Amino acid sequence: MYLTPGAVYVVEHKTSSADITPGAPYWKRLRLDAQVSNYQVGVRAMGHEPAGTLYDVVGKPTLVPFKATPVEKREYTKPRDKSCPECKKKAPSYPAPHVFDVETNALIESTRNGVVCVDGRIVTDPGGKLYANLRERDETVEEYRMRLRLDIGTNPDDYYQRGVVVRLAEEELDAAYDTWTTARQLRESELSERWPRNVDACDQYGSFCEYFDVCSGAASIADPIRFRDAEEHEELTPATTAKKRLPLVTTSSLKCFRSCPRKYFHRYVQRRRPLASTAALRFGTLVHVGLEVWWRTGDVYAAVDAMRAKGEPDPFELVKAEELLLGYHVRWIDERLEVLAVEEEFVAALINPQTQAESRTYQRGGKIDALVRIQGAA
Repeated sequence: MYLTPGAVYVVEHKTSSADITPGAPYWKRLRLDAQVSNYQVGVRAMGHEPAGTLYDVVGKPTLVPFKATPVEKREYTKPRDKSCPECKKKAPSYPAPHVFDVETNALIESTRNGVVCVDGRIVTDPGGKLYANLRERDETVEEYRMRLRLDIGTNPDDYYQRGVVVRLAEEELDAAYDTWTTARQLRESELSERWPRNVDACDQYGSFCEYFDVCSGAASIADPIRFRDAEEHEELTPATTAKKRLPLVTTSSLKCFRSCPRKYFHRYVQRRRPLASTAALRFGTLVHVGLEVWWRTGDVYAAVDAMRAKGEPDPFELVKAEELLLGYHVRWIDERLEVLAVEEEFVAALINPQTQAESRTYQRGGKIDALVRIQGAA
């Protein structure tokens, strides 16, 4: 991976359960990723010319905590014995019954720590032990931590990958047309007050959209048990949204609209968000909290403390995040990067790529994880 000394790069970090090794489909998808293109615009609004995006991906552990084997499925070893070698001799060294050391299986005089032959047989294994692939108790948090730490240390490339994503001029132009066209479709929905449902997006990755019951008439968007009021762009601070002259479109909001206009309507027009969040979303947010502190301070222990303060209710999920962050620190702490900004927000004009005129309907907005300058050779 070559980085241009003195150049400015966006840093974007993600957590993923997909294969993140070089050449995997995950990296191919980034060639068209709208977020990367949007960041080019945002960084220029901050006064920098970006050389590219350092795409930092942290692989989610696939190791799960071991659970105790159900009682009805437990199996135990059977007793084992063998013929007493002394009893077979015509002239034994010691009179029967013979005693053998349990560690060395050598003949001894004392019965202390020894196994006595009975009727010419020696018990080599009393049995009653649970088979090695079965467990009598759940794995503890610390046992899981050590197992996970060993796996991360042994297979770091499965957990940490950093790639450089660049945008050529023609690629930026294509992305600009994509954004402009989506914004026009969004405006058409606003003007017509019609928000079509994309039924192909109702069931993805093994679960239904959080608004499925609302769209199908089985629930109300006003239900306070299932949904809460929300800001339009919760990823942005009020100080940033106050700077806007026009409504903002962000990478997240446009992605939502492309996925399903009706979902956009519930999230960004009605501003109702689900109270319950998925485990994947909670974990990604937890790691993001730690990475923000790490990029600000370089202090991995302060970053771990920040994640603990977040209050993750599942101790095993917290351990996953902690161990990933510790490994991230070891992996990248020696990189020669000057941090220029962390969690920097921006508001920029939405430009018509055909006429270069600014939109009179929307502005672009977003937040950049980090901005860095390369120091010396990398």
